[in-house]
Amino acid sequence: MVAIEAERAAPRVFMKPSVLKPAAPSIYLGSAYGRFLEPDHLKSVIQMLRHPVTFAPAWNDADLPRARSKTATHFLTETDCDVHISIDADIVFDPQSVLQIAAQAHELGGMVAGLYVTRAAGALCRPTSIFEADYPIEFGTDPTPVPIKWAATGFLATPRAVFERLAEDLPLCHRSETWKFFPFYQEYWVRSERDPEDWIWLSEDYALSDRARKAGFQVYLNPAVRILHLGQYGFRL
Repeated sequence: MVAIEAERAAPRVFMKPSVLKPAAPSIYLGSAYGRFLEPDHLKSVIQMLRHPVTFAPAWNDADLPRARSKTATHFLTETDCDVHISIDADIVFDPQSVLQIAAQAHELGGMVAGLYVTRAAGALCRPTSIFEADYPIEFGTDPTPVPIKWAATGFLATPRAVFERLAEDLPLCHRSETWKFFPFYQEYWVRSERDPEDWIWLSEDYALSDRARKAGFQVYLNPAVRILHLGQYGFRL
């Protein structure tokens, strides 16, 4: 009885709402892997698995849009994770960058990508994501996501709400199979904005971004994330 009275008399401390931090989103690491993984990429993955994430990549599917769609569908239908993360097998990354873009995607309700460039030299070396023509981006230390047009999926966070909405308009293919999937990443063509008489082909990553934008979601880039895109070179005398 004395202990109860003492507890009642003790001052109560309440944390201010501004101090409370939102719970970290649950992460599903659903990369699409082929026959080869870069060793340095595996080192990044091993470091990532020290964090509480679900690691469930797709393996050995020669059709990349289908492979990516299978991981996204499993994420959507078989788990309750908050954010789907796609990281290609030739990307070297810092796990903290994954946690950051996952939290941003969860908070903003849109897709958030990290920057990496093409495996080329000179003028052909450029960002793999497509920016908005009238929206300048400063690459520095500020991680605030900025809107872009289409994101490359080599390092991309997509919140559950995006796939939930897109699934409403897509068929569930091979529904009797364990590897059934919604074709979220199915490629297609769109009219060129520069030339209305011309058409451009959207690869699987740009097609996902385009579908998401048409469904009312925003696509962002975190300009502070730095990622290595590994390539191979041939040498001879």
